[in-house]
Amino acid sequence: MTLKLFGIIVSVLSCMSIYLSHPNQISLQTSLGQFFYYAGIMGLLCGLSLLVYALPLLVAILIWLAIAILVWSFVPLLMLMKRSNLK
Repeated sequence: MTLKLFGIIVSVLSCMSIYLSHPNQISLQTSLGQFFYYAGIMGLLCGLSLLVYALPLLVAILIWLAIAILVWSFVPLLMLMKRSNLK
């Protein structure tokens, strides 16, 4: 149970790191450096390996892809909603 949760947390944080290191992101004033991009890639691979170790292969890949889609879809939407509330 804890290994699955740790793999999910690592994957979410890695997806956030990749998103925030992109130049077209709207969350920060400036994007994070290339180090965070490569750290995010390595974190995604580590998160996938943790999930594969703790779960069956297809379930682990499905959870990993769902996490990536969820983070990369809702983080920009949340930031747009936050900006519209400030005005």
